[in-house]
Amino acid sequence: MPRALIFGSGQIGQACAAALAPAGWQVETVNRNSVVDGVKFDRHDSVALAAVLGAGAGLVIDTIGYDRADADLLVPLASGIGQLITISSVSVYADAAGRSLDEARAGGFPEFDAAISETQATVPPGDDSYSTRKVAMEQRLLDGMACPVAVLRPCAIYGLNSRHPREWWFVKRILDGRSSVPLAYRGESRFHNTSATSIGALAALLAPSKRTGIFNIADPTAPSVAEIGGIVAGIMGRSPTFALWDGPPKHHVGQSPWCVPRPFVIACEAAKAAGYLPTADYAETVAPTIAWLVATAGQGDWRPRFPVMAGYDFDPFDYASEDAA
Repeated sequence: MPRALIFGSGQIGQACAAALAPAGWQVETVNRNSVVDGVKFDRHDSVALAAVLGAGAGLVIDTIGYDRADADLLVPLASGIGQLITISSVSVYADAAGRSLDEARAGGFPEFDAAISETQATVPPGDDSYSTRKVAMEQRLLDGMACPVAVLRPCAIYGLNSRHPREWWFVKRILDGRSSVPLAYRGESRFHNTSATSIGALAALLAPSKRTGIFNIADPTAPSVAEIGGIVAGIMGRSPTFALWDGPPKHHVGQSPWCVPRPFVIACEAAKAAGYLPTADYAETVAPTIAWLVATAGQGDWRPRFPVMAGYDFDPFDYASEDAA
């Protein structure tokens, strides 16, 4: 069986492992707690990378790589890699004014005339932001690796064991008995989701073909935030009322994790050309995530478990402000 080596055991790594094993791969996943030949794994250390690659791997999936420095560590090891698949982000895309998601918090949310395809311009490579660092990583790998490289660009990833489960915004409110859930922009915001299982499925499809290039990956459709709330509530057997209003959040009230002033929708043309065919929509693929969130809701404070959401610059569950509004 060919060896598939996955850097990172989070929601993406687990989903990729689940997709690759039935396809005949011998899957090995390493994370910060792994020790290989006496060397503790560290994605940012050349010695640790060389140790874990050992005699080589038919496939390497890197869910941790972040910038050009991370790419530079892999380039000398390319001869031992049959195919590299790395995870980037749709945040790299820029509109005609040069705005990306990096500017969104400052009120400069990008504006696109249509669903964003792989041919859309990106921000320039650099060290200034998350998106510029991702572009620098992509370019270094595509230009420098002496093996096939596929770059996957997902959006708003969801799945089991996520450190940033956006659905928790609805799930916790429902569990807390909130009968009314506020949504800005009349709940019509569309910020495309990507199931972690879809990332795994695309990786399993691309691996044997050893395709090189950029591949967007997102769900078949982009439901509005109100539709997402309805789906989550329906899975939980509840039916809260959505309090809708025109315009932006009111002092963060109504600011869900999908709250955007303009649509951010992704087209997956390259993946479709490679033969990828999504088989389920958000309502089907999110159900296991909702079940996991409900099952683990009683495990103490949610903040250590979901550190990304806990790091928001506002309290996402400020019910007093919601009631006042």
